Amino acid sequence: MGKIKALLLVLMGALLTVFFLENWVAAPPLKIFAKEVVELQTSLIIIICLALGFIGGWLSGFNQTRQRRSPRGLEPRTR
Repeated sequence: MGKIKALLLVLMGALLTVFFLENWVAAPPLKIFAKEVVELQTSLIIIICLALGFIGGWLSGFNQTRQRRSPRGLEPRTR
């Protein structure tokens, strides 16, 4: 099972790299309050959004795991 996971991770990494390279075009500059902040490539914006979503999902899963393992969850149910 570990080899399959490693193969899938390598495949996803390769697909992400191809996507990143093919979509490397200049995007319009990002503006906040009519002031130009930064000009990023479209691929970087997409990668940043994916990373933020991954981190948010990972943190919420970590929080749920921590709550399940807490001593408060081991109390017997009473009716």
